[in-house]
Amino acid sequence: MDMTVTRNPAYDGFEDKEFVTRDQVTLHYMVKGKGKPLIFIHGWSGDSRNFMFNAPVLARDFRVYVLDLRGHGYSEAPSHGARIARLSKDLQEFIDALFTEKVCIIAYSMGCTVVWSYIDLFGQELVDKLVFVDEAPFLLGNPADSEDEIRLYGGNKMDLWKLRNAVYEGVDYSGVFAESFQRPGKNKNNAEMEAIAEKVVNPPFHHEFLGELLRDHINQDWRDVFSRITVPVLLISGEIGFATTHECCEWMSREIKNCTWIPFMEEDYGTHSLMQNSPEKFNRIVLAFIN
Repeated sequence: MDMTVTRNPAYDGFEDKEFVTRDQVTLHYMVKGKGKPLIFIHGWSGDSRNFMFNAPVLARDFRVYVLDLRGHGYSEAPSHGARIARLSKDLQEFIDALFTEKVCIIAYSMGCTVVWSYIDLFGQELVDKLVFVDEAPFLLGNPADSEDEIRLYGGNKMDLWKLRNAVYEGVDYSGVFAESFQRPGKNKNNAEMEAIAEKVVNPPFHHEFLGELLRDHINQDWRDVFSRITVPVLLISGEIGFATTHECCEWMSREIKNCTWIPFMEEDYGTHSLMQNSPEKFNRIVLAFIN
């Protein structure tokens, strides 16, 4: 791997490293700082860019690790393992290999489901605190359910195979994606922050791996996990975005025993990109929660 290609100016001072999983897949991650370990887990098709306004700031107070999941960023994209369970196994191996103390995890979008799978399969004994950012418990709307029932779990009525095939075949899938995730709301991002992020060089996009992973991701129902989470949780959601509903976040906040829920509103640019839109507020809230 040519480590020079990962240079995002926001991550100056971070060290590029590699971790090899037991099935011999090389994962890329960056690390900086001292103190309590804090792991960032990005969303579907994402990478360290998801956290470029957050991880560098929090590295002033913590030992921050920004991990590229398999098939994402500058990690390897193998011909196998394009499922949430395998990604959570990678996370388990990563934690077991690198840490002797409990870790805090900030998970965004699909990254939340990787952590939910990790808890389901491996427990939470090695976890101190969790931050879940804007992910619904079940994305695939059941055609037999009413609209109110679907909003309670954050689902979407969609043609999943149509979406998967558009991504897998490497065509422009933006129209199918918008068709699949329809929410009322402004979905307005902070143009200034968006312009800064768009200047960063994009890593490879592994469309076949990501297409298969998206199909598995959207099919997963995580509702039975939340009542079993015992560690402190900070739940952050975007009130004008497409990824969650107010109803599903309210439900999750009740199901999780020790949960603080903070919705980002329209004045906070509370879309799915809320961390990028309002980094100062996000970083302040997360810092206060972890400390």
